[in-house]
Amino acid sequence: MSNTFDKLSVLDSFIEEVNSYLPEIETNLGRLAQSPGDMDALEETYRRTHTIGGSASMMDFPGLAHVAHGMEDILGDALDGLITLDDPSRGLLERSLDRLRRLLEVSAVVLMKKL
Repeated sequence: MSNTFDKLSVLDSFIEEVNSYLPEIETNLGRLAQSPGDMDALEETYRRTHTIGGSASMMDFPGLAHVAHGMEDILGDALDGLITLDDPSRGLLERSLDRLRRLLEVSAVVLMKKL
């Protein structure tokens, strides 16, 4: 019983953390659409996707981790000056953000059924 409670507590914290990051990522993508050189928005979005990817890996949500790491790769390339965040790349990031939302919902339901 205690083990199940602990898992539920960790899952709840994970979901709460990721859910708090998603609106921040969305806001920053909007900022980057207006000003592609906004380094604060770019760095914060990179950090958030990095954290989501690492946390999802630890929580054994491979799909969520994969999408977050893909976003992190794009943002990292932009930070390194290898690419610019043009309309197609921002569109990909926005679709990936939507995918993160859906995967988080599905992953939580699946895990809850396993417990």
